[in-house]
Amino acid sequence: RVGDEKDPDEADTVGAITLRKEHIKVDGDMLHFDFLGKDSVRWEKSVKAPQAVIQNIAHYANTSKEYLFEGVDSKKVSRFLSQKMPGLTAKVFRTWRCTKTVKEELSKSPLTKEDPIYLKKFYAKMANLKVAEVANHKRKISAKFEERLAKKEEKLNEMKKQLKQKKAEGKKTVSLETRIEKKKRDIELTKRTKEYNLGTSLKSYIDPMAYVHWARRVDFDLEKFYPKTLRSKFSWALQGKTAEDETECLVA
Repeated sequence: RVGDEKDPDEADTVGAITLRKEHIKVDGDMLHFDFLGKDSVRWEKSVKAPQAVIQNIAHYANTSKEYLFEGVDSKKVSRFLSQKMPGLTAKVFRTWRCTKTVKEELSKSPLTKEDPIYLKKFYAKMANLKVAEVANHKRKISAKFEERLAKKEEKLNEMKKQLKQKKAEGKKTVSLETRIEKKKRDIELTKRTKEYNLGTSLKSYIDPMAYVHWARRVDFDLEKFYPKTLRSKFSWALQGKTAEDETECLVA
């Protein structure tokens, strides 16, 4: 985020234009960031940068009185972006980046119309997770996370034992095998989303048409993916009936 939109009573969280020199360190051609971002989530990352960027950051760090980028505020950022493209704002830019990411992830899925619903939902959520990772939408890990995960793994082990017994008895196992595969995906998703909040990007930063176009290709009912509140919010996108009804999403 830009960084100067927070309320005065919020914690010492920062964004791009409210970074201070203690939040960034220069080491050769690497920039090391460490600060509290939105919702007090720690943002710690190292990136390789062009020499011109390294020199500018070092200069600002040595000359700034408070913020690294003195004199820059959200209005100036919006004005700069709108000069590059009419209507472009920081929020629109984030939406573009997140929507581009989800489209790329969905395009990688090997799904067909014949695949089961649980598998389609899994890939939809994994694409959502990738966006949460890109946007750094983290959350506080639940104190009961390990307990819930252990229960799921225990259930999976029980089903595996049942499968072994049924095979030994010569009984049909198709239904049980499907349940086992479904539980495996559930456990994988639980582990992968441990510290990430998928709801933030799904609600505010992913153009729903990206999911609509994909869902039509693989014959997936998005009511099984979007929660009720978002189905209402995005009804304009989700209620399209035919290909002719489609409008292009933010990322073509």
